[in-house]
Amino acid sequence: MTKLSNTLRTLKTIPRLATLSVGVLLLTACSLNAAEDRRAKVLNDRVEVQASGNWIYNDLVQGFAEAAKTRKPMLVVFRCVP
Repeated sequence: MTKLSNTLRTLKTIPRLATLSVGVLLLTACSLNAAEDRRAKVLNDRVEVQASGNWIYNDLVQGFAEAAKTRKPMLVVFRCVP
């Protein structure tokens, strides 16, 4: 009886394990896709910011010069794409 109950318990566990495995694979695939989308958004944002001419991107010296010329405060933003 013990051997039969162990076999039945194993048969009940297999679908759960398969479902869990598929779920983990889907979450992994989604997170990789989201990371790539985030990187693309940041890089596209950089192009748009540089094209607008309203921001000084990646030039701290020019930013200080513009702030001194206009006598306005300067906001520095550090961004990192992990």
